[in-house]
Amino acid sequence: MNNIPFYLNILYIPTLILNSVSSSVTDLITVGGEYRLPVDIIPFHYVVDLNLEENTFVTNTFSGAVSISLEVVNSVNKIKLHYKDITIKTLNLKTNRNLSETSMHGFYKSSYEENGTINYLATTHFEAAHAREAFPCFDEPGFKATFDITITFPEGFNGLSNTKTVNQENIYGLGSPVTNLPNDQYRLPNDVLPVHYILDLKLQEDVFLTNTFFGTVIIGLDVINPINEIKLHYSELTIKTLILNSGNRIINTLYSYDSITQILTILSENLNTRNNYNLTISYEGVLSETAMNGFYKSSYEENGTVSYLATTHFEATHARKAFPCFDEPVFKASFDISITFPQGFNALANTKIAKQEIIDDNLQRVTFQTTPKMSTYLLAFIISKFTCTEGNPVDQIPTSVCSRKGTQNSADLAVSVAPKVLEVMEGYTDYKYGSSNITKLTQVAIPDFAAGAMENWGLVTFRETSLLWDEEESSNIYQESVVNVVAHELSHQWFGDLVTLDWWSNIFLNEGFATYFGYYVTDQIYPQWEFAKQFVIEQLQIALLADSMQTSLPLSYYVETPDKISERFDDISYNKGGSILRMVHYFLGIENFKSGLRDYISNNKFLNANPTILWNSFEKYAEQLPQPQKLPDKMTVVMENWTNKSGYPLLTVNSNGSDVIISQEQFLYSGSTDTKWYVPISYTVSNENFSDTATKAWLTPSEDLIIFDVLSNQSNANWIILNNQQTGFYRINYNDELWRKISESLLNPEFDGIDVMNRGQIVDDLLNLARANKKNYSDVFDLLSFLKNDEAYYPWYSAFNGFSYVLQRTGDKNLITSLSDYVSGLMQQLYASTPFNIEQPDDHVYTRRQILGLTWACSLGIEDCITNSKTLFANYRDQSIKPSRNLKSIIYCNGLRYSENVAEDFNFLWTKYSESQISTEKVTILKALGCIKNRDVLNEYLQRVITDGSGIRIQDASSVFSAIYSSNVEGIDIVFDFVINNYKDIVAHFGSTRSLNSVISSVADRFTNQEQIEKLKNFASNDEVDESVRTAATEALKTAETNLETTRYLEAQLRDYFGSQLI
Repeated sequence: MNNIPFYLNILYIPTLILNSVSSSVTDLITVGGEYRLPVDIIPFHYVVDLNLEENTFVTNTFSGAVSISLEVVNSVNKIKLHYKDITIKTLNLKTNRNLSETSMHGFYKSSYEENGTINYLATTHFEAAHAREAFPCFDEPGFKATFDITITFPEGFNGLSNTKTVNQENIYGLGSPVTNLPNDQYRLPNDVLPVHYILDLKLQEDVFLTNTFFGTVIIGLDVINPINEIKLHYSELTIKTLILNSGNRIINTLYSYDSITQILTILSENLNTRNNYNLTISYEGVLSETAMNGFYKSSYEENGTVSYLATTHFEATHARKAFPCFDEPVFKASFDISITFPQGFNALANTKIAKQEIIDDNLQRVTFQTTPKMSTYLLAFIISKFTCTEGNPVDQIPTSVCSRKGTQNSADLAVSVAPKVLEVMEGYTDYKYGSSNITKLTQVAIPDFAAGAMENWGLVTFRETSLLWDEEESSNIYQESVVNVVAHELSHQWFGDLVTLDWWSNIFLNEGFATYFGYYVTDQIYPQWEFAKQFVIEQLQIALLADSMQTSLPLSYYVETPDKISERFDDISYNKGGSILRMVHYFLGIENFKSGLRDYISNNKFLNANPTILWNSFEKYAEQLPQPQKLPDKMTVVMENWTNKSGYPLLTVNSNGSDVIISQEQFLYSGSTDTKWYVPISYTVSNENFSDTATKAWLTPSEDLIIFDVLSNQSNANWIILNNQQTGFYRINYNDELWRKISESLLNPEFDGIDVMNRGQIVDDLLNLARANKKNYSDVFDLLSFLKNDEAYYPWYSAFNGFSYVLQRTGDKNLITSLSDYVSGLMQQLYASTPFNIEQPDDHVYTRRQILGLTWACSLGIEDCITNSKTLFANYRDQSIKPSRNLKSIIYCNGLRYSENVAEDFNFLWTKYSESQISTEKVTILKALGCIKNRDVLNEYLQRVITDGSGIRIQDASSVFSAIYSSNVEGIDIVFDFVINNYKDIVAHFGSTRSLNSVISSVADRFTNQEQIEKLKNFASNDEVDESVRTAATEALKTAETNLETTRYLEAQLRDYFGSQLI
């Protein structure tokens, strides 16, 4: 395909041979040609459809579609016509462009004043060569044709054209163009499959000045069904040439592109199943500087000089931004990658280097070994000046960690733990990491990284805080996080990379497994950290919160567009997915669960899977279970509603003499459904312990469960508690009599033997039952009185999550004071057990409990905590005595929150942020700076967030906003006012509206008064605000108005409880 200069303004359509008969050409375009059009093809009729939206005179944008009927005079294989200053959206000649405000030709905007108001109109001037600025056409006077013209425009205007109006109709609700296409428009057909890619990338020596890269991809294709079109993806690339060949024969092609679906359609002669085909595309692209996906640029400072790197993040739909490809997980293929890049840099990809050569004084070229058969989103490559630290090999597979210079000591933890993770996973799955023909494991810390980490096969990428841990400066919690994230990502090498979800509707098959194994493997390597228990409070209980809304989605839920796919990377896919798999582990038993997973891996390696395939892998082992563990139906039936329905059950437990009757309904904060589940029931009565997690009975959707004689005098059982160790994914509400007995037992010494995890479950269930208006807060607060005697970490973690919601939803200052005093009184023993001056850094659970207790004590205003924080902060500021690495987040935050000289203390800590090269320290400081209450200082801080070169990375900006609106009540209005006054600058800085929309949603979720609601309402109705931002604000407004009703209901209950204590 020839390239021509853009200024010729001629559209060039290469086609198959067109015979001399009339035909309708509505697609298949690219640029090419000369100044004059040939006369081999003549237009004889145009159908032009123009669309001016209601905000056209704000955006100056119009869209259009044109269909041109053609007469072929001479047999040709190309069509030429004109267009200019038009953005082609699809190759049936749908176009977008702007109304000109300066040049008075083409389709342009004019204005006049009427009664002091500016009015606008849109008009045309096409002589001599400007019709092409309104629609693609044969724009020479010799090409005469007839025209049918349709124009859609805002209410209150009228339309004129060359002829009379034939039809006029009102279109109500006129707004932005509809981009929701019919089902499967975003999906690729499976008639043609990619088998192998040869990808050749070139980054010139000035790549980090121009941000331009060049590529050629050759895709070997397997034709499954005879067809005359090929569809694949690309986005934000410029195609230079496209060739389809079978052996030495080049096949004539036409191609079109839909920028909405990002699908390239190539038409050709019929392709048959007997031949081999290669598709070769040469293209160029741009390294993104704002979006941390696709092929993008990152940077860091080294010895006062900025260094750059080019890296990738392709999940879920961004490989298409680096090379044209079949960018869906089911289209697995092998890859050969070659990269040409500047001297002085090094290159990494999924596999080892096969060949390295010097091109010239400025460039070098590296070719990598062929990858296993894999999905496009798992491909990765990095061009950097990083240094790598080698770890212990696993079965002769080398392992390493790569990062910027000067951080190698911080990589030691990840270097040492990765081989241990691989060994645990190999033992569990009975499948060696190296059996996949992936030839290495490299983990890389990327300075700019939107996600926490990414499981690219053989080249796993991380945000620096998720991979680098400094023994002297970083806390225990960061240490645990590094191990957990490494375990999460490396477990993906089996669950996600080797066996891959079939489509993004089932993300839990990747992320649920990785969440589960992230905790399981960490617990195996460091059992003293108690990660098996931490899973319950950090994953399962958070999943229960997320899954309690009417708007919650099920684990499996069909999505199609890139935006909807991105939304599925949520607490449901991760937390609930992992929790459901954990529940299956417990009701099947560990050995049966392990055997089923081994079959799942063995039978589906290098393939794609869906939930049915997974559940069927367990079937033969489920059938071997004895009573009462035996499943009441097939595994797929038992798991149907857990997979395909949102929500989870609330079990109601009633006692009837010595019998217990268990019924179920869906737990929701509001509303109801008739969904029911197969529920595995474990329980303990008062003369037993909680270590037995085996299923003792099944509650089915069709009937209640009666456990006979379980509370008999003969068994000496006083109470019953369901769900040992909280292994099942459900909540429990007991009748008043059972709650009374449980409450009395919790006040006994050693809590009458009630396990710490079940105490946490009881706390979490009670506070959420009150939130759902299924119990009164007064009763719940009374039932929680046992916490006065409880110093354990897990019940208090659950308690503080619940109290946080109540405080967040309360707007009345007097009620906030009373509630804070109540919680302060309840936690006195917890606070006394973890003072500032007693640290036990080797005891991770103690340290977590200490951080939790001190954080809440200071935020609630306990004076001793505040005094200690201020003293230790002053020691750091005035005497350079560094705070404890485990307590510095508390000391930084409260030193600033209660500072007498806010501006000075802010500047002191900001200087420490700017000087630090340790990623965990920088993030700790950024969050602590949000604890300030002073509006002027916080506005200055927020301004730095959206100022280029301030030192705050785009990836960290959201943590600054959240730190401010979540640390203090005052921060809510400060953040929202800043958004209102600076939304344009925020969008410009981040390169899209997504981050702004997220901030609006999160801060509005914390509104507690009508004044805040009105402010949001005005912002959402401001026509000058970008439409997507207004849409997000409108959605946030609905949530905020619902929350305000909750606030009123909640405050009424709190007034009843605190009564005379209120001022």
